[in-house]
Amino acid sequence: MKVLTMDHSEATRLSAAEKYLLGELPAREREEFEEHFFTCGECAADVSSGAVFLDNAREVLREVPASQTVLKLAPSRSWASWLRPAWSFALLVLVAVIGYQNLVTIPGLKKTTAPPEALTSFSLLTAASRGEGAAVIRPPQNRPFGLYVDIPASPSLAYYTVDVTQGSRHVAVQVSAEQAKDTVQVLIPAGTLSSGHAELIISGHASESAPAVDVARYPFDVQLQ
Repeated sequence: MKVLTMDHSEATRLSAAEKYLLGELPAREREEFEEHFFTCGECAADVSSGAVFLDNAREVLREVPASQTVLKLAPSRSWASWLRPAWSFALLVLVAVIGYQNLVTIPGLKKTTAPPEALTSFSLLTAASRGEGAAVIRPPQNRPFGLYVDIPASPSLAYYTVDVTQGSRHVAVQVSAEQAKDTVQVLIPAGTLSSGHAELIISGHASESAPAVDVARYPFDVQLQ
């Protein structure tokens, strides 16, 4: 059996993250990319933030008539660059403004949309580590949500990997030593987790080639609402 391979440069060349979210990757490339982003913090972050952006954008534009949607992105620029945290927020605000103008300020359009909702977030800051107890979170069904956690930083570690696992379900993000000085938020795309037990695992890395060090584990139970 041929081993599936896709490195980061190949994923970038193919614009794999955006094609994956849009369902445009052929079956084999989709399988290779899934194998890749489970171990690539940058691609995992692109997929995670992209899924959140698309979900929120659909909610904002759900009732905007197609003939009145005027937002277009230049075809020469990959929309993956707009999914970085700073840009995704700015673009989401722009989309929300367009939706508001179409649904509220255009004369003769009587139907209005619900106000945008803030991302539901849960804190694991006070959760017990190493299996001593499990926090309980109650995220909304089929909606993205965030998990806040503090990383027990060490000066000997260059960066960290934060993994949220539930059986075969998996979300991973890479966190730099500088970012680890502050509370970290991990975005969980809609539909990623189901009701049941899950765990957030923090691993530390002294370098790219050094083995990962188990830093902390935070068990939690998911009860979808």
